[in-house]
Amino acid sequence: MRFKLIDCCPVPAPLYPILLRLKKDTGAVYQSIYRGTDAEALLRKCGKHDQAWLYAHLPAGEANPPGRSTHELRSDGKPYPGPIGRKLKWWQVGIDVDNGHIAAMISDAARRYGWQLWRPYGAGVEYHHLNFRRRPARWRLFVQRPKRGRKR
Repeated sequence: MRFKLIDCCPVPAPLYPILLRLKKDTGAVYQSIYRGTDAEALLRKCGKHDQAWLYAHLPAGEANPPGRSTHELRSDGKPYPGPIGRKLKWWQVGIDVDNGHIAAMISDAARRYGWQLWRPYGAGVEYHHLNFRRRPARWRLFVQRPKRGRKR
């Protein structure tokens, strides 16, 4: 999978234009998005860690075990029901946003484009965690295409 960086967070490339649009519309700051080991070099470059490191170094209960986090595109059983650890689609990645912009991301910006963001964990240490309820439509509108010159 290809990744792009936004706020020094690796993000699956197809999700990048969507999250960039939401950031521009709200002023939100992304704290963490994709944390799989295949993005470890990007995470390290930004002073961040993968899910395995977080699980090993944070107090018990603050991070899911590796292979059980939407930040790795793996199901933890909550936002997307089904077997724990199953592979998720690019748009199902966990998105951590600064607390001050959560309402704007969900209510104002996402709904404007017909996208459904939600907070699957409600409160506590996961208050800042968002997921899409369904695949965002119309996201290709925000992809910049190179301009083509006139043919002679």
